[in-house]
Amino acid sequence: MRSINSTCVVFAQSEVISLVARKYDRRDILAGMHISMARRIVKLMKKSEKDGDILMTGGGSLSIGLHKAFEEELMRDVFVADYPQFNGAIGAALIASERG
Repeated sequence: MRSINSTCVVFAQSEVISLVARKYDRRDILAGMHISMARRIVKLMKKSEKDGDILMTGGGSLSIGLHKAFEEELMRDVFVADYPQFNGAIGAALIASERG
C-alpha cells in the first residue's frame, strides 16, 4: 500500500518532469518547489506555533532558496543554525548518551 507521502512525491516528480519538458526555466521550477515545501511545513508549524525566534536545522537549511521561501511565507526572519546538517545526528548522539 502506498503512503500519502510517496503519492505526493510521485505527483511532484511528474509535475517537475512536465515543466522541464515544456521548457520552463529550471530556476523557476526550483523556486516553485521551495515555495511549495515552505507552505506545507508552515502549515504544520502553525499547529504548535509559539512566540519567539524560528531556527532552521537540517540539511535543507543549507538551501538559500528554501530559507528565503520560509521567510517570505512566515513574513519574518528565520535563522539558520551553525552547521545545520549535523543537528539531527548531534541530537541522536545526545539521546543515546543519556540512555547509557
